[in-house]
Formats: sequence, structure tokens, C-alpha cells
Amino acid sequence: MGVKDYQIGFFWAAYSVPYCLFCSIYARVLKDTPKRILFVLCLAVIGVSIGMMGPSDLLMLPNHVSIVVIGFVLQGVIEPLIYIFAFPEAVERFYHAHDIAEGEDQEFDCKISDQFGSLYTFTTSLSSLLSPFLGSFAYEALDYKHTMDFNMLALLIIAAIYFTLNCGFFFASEHQAFQEALNKKRQKIAHTTVIKSQTSMLLSPQSSMNLNKSLNKSFTF
Repeated sequence: MGVKDYQIGFFWAAYSVPYCLFCSIYARVLKDTPKRILFVLCLAVIGVSIGMMGPSDLLMLPNHVSIVVIGFVLQGVIEPLIYIFAFPEAVERFYHAHDIAEGEDQEFDCKISDQFGSLYTFTTSLSSLLSPFLGSFAYEALDYKHTMDFNMLALLIIAAIYFTLNCGFFFASEHQAFQEALNKKRQKIAHTTVIKSQTSMLLSPQSSMNLNKSLNKSFTF
């Protein structure tokens, strides 16, 4: 396609700049959107973007550098959806599945956060370790374009499987019920926290002294 060595950095900028920009945007705009459907969308769009980086023969795309650049930009735009929401979604689903309210036991919350954080880091690190080997093997067995086509099809299949097993066509109502249950648990924890705080204030030594002083003044003639 006539790409020169010094132009390679522009391709990575086409990916990294939108990625950094949309990380902050998605965290604010899509915080109440069903996360599972966002994951499906992300996997599917990443698959298409990888096909554009070929450019893919299956998609009958022209062999032009602009298609490749658009693929990098598209991946940078959509990829933060998984990296931002995967960790909190997994933790919230764990609490919901086991009927546990986050905030009841701070020590338990810290342990769960550590466990899921370790699992999240292990998963991303393992994929970063294995993907170069798998990609090199596919490249040697096929060629560059067919390797990108293979990756595109693999991600589209994974997106379809994830949608079938974890979302379904009624994902909106399921997400609404999940959020309502989550909000009820949070309100219960907030109410319990307020009661504990008020009780501790009443039972504190300073409060007892102030109460005694008030009683002494009221009975002094």
C-alpha cells in the first residue's frame, strides 16, 4: 500500500488518541447503559475494524491505506467499552448473584476487589502474552490478509456467542431489574449507615457529657 517506515507511528496515533479521548467520555455518558450489550457491540466492531486493517477480502474492501487508518481509529473509539466497564460489571454481578450488598462488610469488599482485580490483570496479561504467538502462527500458516480475516471472524463469532448466552433479546428488561435490585441494596446500606452513625454519636463520651450538662441545667433552679 506504499506505507513508509516513518508513517507507522501515525497509525498507532490513529488508535491511541481516540482511545484516550473516549475513555473519559464513555465513563460519564454510558454509565447507566446495559454493559453486556456494550460488550457485544465492542467485540463486533473490533472484529470489523480488524477486517478493515487487512483490508479484508471477505468484506470486499479496496486495498487502500485510508481503509486501514479508519480501522485503527474505529478500534480506538470502541475498545474502551470493555476496559472501562468489565471490572465494575463483574463485581456488581457477583454481588447480585450471591445476594450480597456491597458496603455491608468493608473487609470482604476489599478482598473481592483484590480478587477481581488480580483476575482482570491476569486475563489481560495472558492475552498479551499469547496473542503475538497465535498471530505469528496464523501469519506463517496463512498470510497477512487472511490472518486479519480469521481474527475478524473469530471476534464476530465470540460476540454472537456472548450475546446468546449472556444477553438475549430481553437484555433491557433484565438490566432494569438488575439496576432496581442494586439500588434497593444500596439504599438499605445507606439507611443502615445513617442509623449506625446516629447511634455512635449518641453513645459517644462527648455526647453523653453534653446530655448530662443539659439535664443538670434543666434541673437547676
